[in-house]
Amino acid sequence: LRDVPQATWLPVVVDVDRWATDAAPLSRAVPRVVHAPSRAAMKGSELVEPTLHRLHEQGLIDYRRLEKLPHEGMVAAYRDADIVLDQFSMGIYGVAACEAMAAGRVVVSHVDEQVRGVVERECGEALPVVEATATTLESVVRDIVADPARAAERASTGPGFVRAHHDGARSADALRSFLGFV
Repeated sequence: LRDVPQATWLPVVVDVDRWATDAAPLSRAVPRVVHAPSRAAMKGSELVEPTLHRLHEQGLIDYRRLEKLPHEGMVAAYRDADIVLDQFSMGIYGVAACEAMAAGRVVVSHVDEQVRGVVERECGEALPVVEATATTLESVVRDIVADPARAAERASTGPGFVRAHHDGARSADALRSFLGFV
C-alpha cells in the first residue's frame, strides 16, 4: 500500500479452527520457541539463530527450527509451541504469523510501523504480534520469559484477531469491491 496508495488491502486467509487449541502458551518451565523459515534468507533466520542457539544453550528456551514438515506437522508444532518466531527482515506479516496467532501462540516478528499503522487503520485494533528485530530479539525473549502472564494475555487475542480479519470475509469484501460486485 505504500507503493500503490490507491490499492486495497487484501488480507491473507487462514482456517482459524484448524489451528485452534485449548493449550495455553507459556505454561511449561522452559518455553518452546519455534521458527519455521519457508525461505530462511527472506525470514532473516541467519540474523536471529545465533541468539536463539545461545538462549537455548543457557537453558532459557527450548529452541527448535522446523523444516520440511507437512502441513499437519506444522499445525501440531505450532499448537505445541509457546513462542513462534516469524520473520526479521521484511517488516510484514503473513500466513505463518496468522496461523500462529490462530493457535493462540506468542508471535514475535519484525512488523514495521507503516504495516502496523495500516492494520490498525483497517482493522480498528492493533496487530497482536510482539515486535522484535534481530538486534532486540534477545531482550524481547527475555522479557517474555520474565513475564509470561503478560505475553500469554497478548497471545490470547490472536485467535480473535485472525477470526475477525483473516478468516476470508474481509478478503471477499475486498475482492467484491475491486471486481465491482457491490
